[in-house]
Amino acid sequence: MTNRSVRLIALSVCLLCACTRSYQEEDLSSCSSQAAEQAEKEKLSQEEKLMEANKVMLKKEQERIASYISRRGWDMEQKEGVYVQKLTKGNGKAFVQGDKVKVQYDCELLTGEKIFSSKTDGDIVLTIGKGGNMPLGLQTAIEAMSDGTRARVIVPYNMAYGLSGDGNKVPKSASLVYVLSVSKLN
Repeated sequence: MTNRSVRLIALSVCLLCACTRSYQEEDLSSCSSQAAEQAEKEKLSQEEKLMEANKVMLKKEQERIASYISRRGWDMEQKEGVYVQKLTKGNGKAFVQGDKVKVQYDCELLTGEKIFSSKTDGDIVLTIGKGGNMPLGLQTAIEAMSDGTRARVIVPYNMAYGLSGDGNKVPKSASLVYVLSVSKLN
């Protein structure tokens, strides 16, 4: 074999190795891309399953609340996901953004266990429209009331302390029953 033949064979082997490596890299890149796409599909599928399970759980809780209300003969309206029964109408002057209000309250679980009360925990003072450190459902109910109103409010778990509770008095997935008296502060 001549030098030239050896060089041609060596060059052919190098080209073959380079081509094989290039195909392998493309295959790995393609495989990696497919794996990423599959992982994303699985993640979306898990999120969809979780959302569906959440819908089922919330529907069951709404049925439980409806049964609770019915057994007590209460006449409650559902407003923005919160159940409200006005016990005392108040003076009819609706709160506006920026009003400071004082809230006296008693709170219990659907089981009847009392967990919070302004008599022991102090009144809540909040500014309408600014929210505060309280469940969204309670804020929603208070902001929809007027000065002097006394109402019974049921806040479903998803608008209270959620699936995890508060880590203290409120258990996991607990809907809350409040009796509120709301008055405007000057």
